[in-house]
This record gives sequence, structure tokens and C-alpha cells, in this order.
Amino acid sequence: MRPLAVAALVAVFAGPAAAAGPVFPPGTAAGLVPPAGMTQVPGIAAFQDSQKRARILIIDLPREAYGVLTQEMTDESLTAKGLTEVTRATSTLANGPALLLSGRQSVGAETVNKWILIARGPMSAVMATAEVPTANGEAYPVEAMREALLSLVFRTPAPIEQQVAALPFQVGELAGFKPVRTLGGTTLYLSAGSGDDNGGKETLIVVGRAGGVPDSEKMDMFARRLVGGMPTVKKLRVDRSEPQRVRGVPGHEIRASGVDAATGNPVKLVQWIRVERGSYVRVVAVTPEAEFDAVMPRLRALRDGIELN
Repeated sequence: MRPLAVAALVAVFAGPAAAAGPVFPPGTAAGLVPPAGMTQVPGIAAFQDSQKRARILIIDLPREAYGVLTQEMTDESLTAKGLTEVTRATSTLANGPALLLSGRQSVGAETVNKWILIARGPMSAVMATAEVPTANGEAYPVEAMREALLSLVFRTPAPIEQQVAALPFQVGELAGFKPVRTLGGTTLYLSAGSGDDNGGKETLIVVGRAGGVPDSEKMDMFARRLVGGMPTVKKLRVDRSEPQRVRGVPGHEIRASGVDAATGNPVKLVQWIRVERGSYVRVVAVTPEAEFDAVMPRLRALRDGIELN
């Protein structure tokens, strides 16, 4: 399974003054006080100092990913990914728990100091990575980077109606499912029950839109990579993967089996990808194994009711 990918973050030290308060990149659930010298990168959830080649990248994650990642990121697994001199410390931030990992890593011919912060808030989680070349360590001391990361704070989410209205698509047919929250301004979570952290006992759906459409001959590999990145499903086995037209446009379907990562309950998964207008829409649903066949007509109705903005 593809590792989930990475990255979130007040520093006070000699040099230009640090930001006065947390900076929230557009569409993200959390913000931080960037260290002096780093500025926000337009269009993405990141801060950087291009001259010193230092950066902090923030990635929004489902709330349940916090438990999965904190368990998976052992010293052994980090060492296998090239991180050495690993240290770890738990902390309590302004509105949730966090795990801060640090170490060194070779990136090409260069060695960087690296930090990974995994934090959980009231409605979501974030993983942030920070990198500073060791050659530029005086500009960004360890303690300054640590303080910046631990300044992370989750913002109060807007009402769900406002979150849904800001998405780059509309779900015209909810089919009895309930919008729970959005992520990154591009992704919608829906549930058959009251929430999205239920240990595989209820159907959960994720709908998202993104760019970067793969070539048709590479669609199967692309779809398998996406479905393999589900942090809440373990022992994933693809039962079927095939091209499929969705609403009359090119697409792909995968059906898979696995177990809920937290409880071990058996689950079934279906993923649809629909390619349209230079982007793709992805619908992925995880449902209790025993309910999969019964809930499929509702899932198809929801899938077919999605309109692009």
C-alpha cells in the first residue's frame, strides 16, 4: 500500500520578525506561525524560503488517519525510508494531540534536517513536513523549526452547507447519505450515519476532484495507486479493476476487499474515476462487507448525480 504521503507548523530568533499570528493557507483545516524568513507559497498549502531551500508543507487528512499514521511511523519504518537519527515527542497543541518526529535524510547529494508533525483536531487531521538543508541550519535552528511546527492550530470549520457550496462540483443526488465535512476545498466526505469515524460499521464515501489526468493506457495503474492509499483500510485485495464509462465519459471502476484499519471489521470498497474537462472526479466508498450489494444502487445514484462546477 502506498504510504500516505506527508506534512504542518512560532519561531523567535535573530533575523527578520516572524509572523504575528497563525497563517492559514486557503482551503486548509489548520495554520501556523511560520518561522522568520519563510513566506506562504501561492496556490498550495506551504511556506518556503527559496534562497535557503527551506520549506514547510501542510496536508489535510481525515481525522481517523491520525491513529493510523502514529502507529505506522515507527523508527524502523522511518529508517527504511532513509530517515536517520530519529527522535519523537508527543505533545498537546491548542486543540488536539500531536506527534513530532525529526531526523536527517539524504535528498540526492544533499543532507536535510527533516521534521514530520502529525496532529489531530476536532474535525480533521494534518500531516506536515519541514525540510532545511543542513548547510543552512544556522538560518533555521532546530528549536525555531520545532516551535513553528508546534504552533499549529486548527481553524473553526464553516457550516457544512458553506463548505459544500465552495467545492468544485455539486452532488445533485445524495441518495440518503449525509455530508459530514470537506477537506482541502476539493473533497467531500459523506456518511450513512452521524459521522465518519465508525470502525467500518457504516458506509463512508469520499468524493473529490483533481487535475493531472493520466493517459488511458495507464489508468489501471493510476486507479490502483489511488485505492491503495486508503489509510483506513488494511489487507486490501483488488477483486476487479476495469475501464468503465461513467455518465458517458471515460472512467474506471475498482472493487476491493479488506478490513477496517482500527477494528479489523471486514469491509468492501468500490472506486469510480470519471475523466472530464481536464480533470478527474473520484468517488470511493467503504461499506461493511455484508451490506455492500444492498447499498450499491444508492452509491451509483450518488455517483451519477455529480456535476462539475
